[in-house]
Amino acid sequence: MGEIQTQHMGFEGLLLSLLFFLVVSYGMFVYPQRKRVNLHLKFIKSIQVGDVVQLHGGIIGKIVQISSETARLQLDDKAHTMISTRHIIKRIDPSIYQEAHHEFDL
Repeated sequence: MGEIQTQHMGFEGLLLSLLFFLVVSYGMFVYPQRKRVNLHLKFIKSIQVGDVVQLHGGIIGKIVQISSETARLQLDDKAHTMISTRHIIKRIDPSIYQEAHHEFDL
């Protein structure tokens, strides 16, 4: 009878260890990623026409039209492109955008 009770406690210990592992994994991986995604979505919703932004690939341009999924980016006076708003990583100081235009005669 002692052996059955020991095996039963071992199974409970295994379940508790598994539960602890799942909770720690969620806290270390899932929650921080979810938080980053939510912050990025809030950032994307805050972008307005006229903002100067940088994309994942390093492209910098001014937003001239925006919808929930796409935006039209002005690269210079004659070049525009459509982008997915998911690829916008940060807002840039407009003076940097103007300096680049003057430096490269755009």
